Formats: sequence, C-alpha cells, structure tokens
Amino acid sequence: MWVRKRFWKNGQLHMLPGETYHFSQMEDIDINPGGSEVHADHELARSRTFIPGKLDENRILMENDPTYKQNLLAMGPKMAQALLHGDPDAFTGDFFDDFSSDLEVEPFYIPKQWHLIGSVDPGWSSPCSFGLHARDYKGNIYRLFTYYVRGRSPQQHADAIVERIKSFPYTRGRMPDYIVGGRDAWAKQDKYAIVSHEMTFNDVFREAGLILNPAITERINGWWWWKGLMRKGVWRYFAGTNEPLIEELLAAQHDDKDPEDIQGRGNDSTVPDHALDECRYGLMAIQQMFKDDIEPDPYERQDYDEEPDGYTVDRPEGAEGV
Repeated sequence: MWVRKRFWKNGQLHMLPGETYHFSQMEDIDINPGGSEVHADHELARSRTFIPGKLDENRILMENDPTYKQNLLAMGPKMAQALLHGDPDAFTGDFFDDFSSDLEVEPFYIPKQWHLIGSVDPGWSSPCSFGLHARDYKGNIYRLFTYYVRGRSPQQHADAIVERIKSFPYTRGRMPDYIVGGRDAWAKQDKYAIVSHEMTFNDVFREAGLILNPAITERINGWWWWKGLMRKGVWRYFAGTNEPLIEELLAAQHDDKDPEDIQGRGNDSTVPDHALDECRYGLMAIQQMFKDDIEPDPYERQDYDEEPDGYTVDRPEGAEGV
C-alpha cells in the first residue's frame, strides 16, 4: 500500500473513519515505517489493510488530484453512488436507476387528514401483494407497508390484510380511502393455476370490507410515472416494513425485447414482480385521483409524532413485510 508519511504517528497508521475507501499512490515507503516489526508468520500479520474513509475526507488525495471526484462522476451514476457514498445497492438491478436508500424514511404517525390508498395484486398459487400508501397535501407519497404472502386462500389473504391494516400503528388502524386491484381480482382462476374457484378475489375481499376498484394496468406509463416520483424525491418508503417490495426493486432488470418494461413484461412466472405491479397500481390510482390537486398543508408532521392511545411505538414486525 502507498500512503504519505504524515499519516504515521508513534508507529501507527491514522486515517479518518467512513464508509468508502480511496487510496493514492504518492510516496513509495516501507510498510509500517519506523514502527515495530511484525513477523510474516504472526497470526495478525498482513500485507495490506482496509482503511475506511470517504473521498471528501481524504484531503491529500483531493489536493494532489482535484479532478478525481469529477472523474468518478463521469463514470456514471451507479459508479458514483458506490464509490462516493459507499452504497452497496448501487450495482443491483438496472431498471429503477433513480432508486436508492436515500428514499427510505423512519416510520412516523400519519395525520388523519392525509389520504390512504391501498393496492393489491392477487395471487392464488403465486404471492399476493398488498400495499398501503399515504399522500400528503403537498403531493408527497409514502409507502407505509407491504403484505406479501403465498400459499393462502383468498379468504385468508383478506382476513390477514384487514388485520394488518387495523393493527398498523402509524395510521392508527385507519382503513384506506380507496383500494385498487389488478385484473386477476375479478378472475375465478389465475393464469398459472389448475383448479378454478367459484368466488373471485373481489368477491371475497368485498365480504371482508375491502372494496376493490379496477386498477390502471398500463405498464410503461406506470413505470415512468413511478421513476419520475423517485427522481423528484416525492415517493418514499417506510423503513422496516417494505422488504419484499425493496427486494424486487433492487432486482428488476430491463426486458431484452422492450427496455421500457421490466424483464418478462409480466408474463414470466420466474420473475418476482407481484409487489412491483401492485405498487404501480397504487401510484397510478393516486395520479388519477389527485392529478390537479395540490393543496396547502396546514398540518405539520411533527404535530402527529406522539404515540396514539392503544398503540406502541415499536416498529411492526413480521416475515416478508407482513
């Protein structure tokens, strides 16, 4: 490894802490100059060491090569995100280029005046995904939680989703103002199933108090709308309650035949996209419902951060975001 002598003090190497790692070949010096000798066969001996530090903390490198940061930025947004910010997700799926962990927010209590919109992608044999969004008066949209479960009947899904909504502390158990569902919600058999069912998802959900409305299922327009919300920082998600959706976002790839759609274009059962489709339904519903509706927000978020009666401040737990 190559470092400047000024980093050595009392036989020890001193560097600033951080997340990303940048080194500059500036002076050819011996390893551990002037320090104690470590035999090669010692259990702690090593030929090089891992020194944390963000680029902006490495003043010597920046002084010697002022264009280094510009060179990293020129390598593209993914490389810049990884090397400048230490983002481990920078090199995952390439479809949602504007997605990053910066969109994550810690859960907070949703004002009762904010709109709640639910969305569902039914699943008979495949996973069933349900998501809840909140929209404030400035047009910001928050993904609150994701229910993502396979191997249950429509009735079991409906009961579990109702329970999830009513027990969700950050909305005080308030039911959604509007819920949309994919086309399969009105089918008696999903396209990968063998056995048909007498009742549709819509029938079962309606009996459970979940009134479904047909979702706007346009794929390309939906993806572009969602990407635009990410780019503007308008769409955000609660930490710890949306893992299935985040996993699908990170894995999503462009389709080889249609780069404006995700891999498989919704027709490949091996591609996990149920949470993505469901979330797209919800966001498209919000777009239509509030297309020209940007109201002043008279409610400050911090006014609603206190714990309501009957709920705890612990973050909801559950496998697969349930």
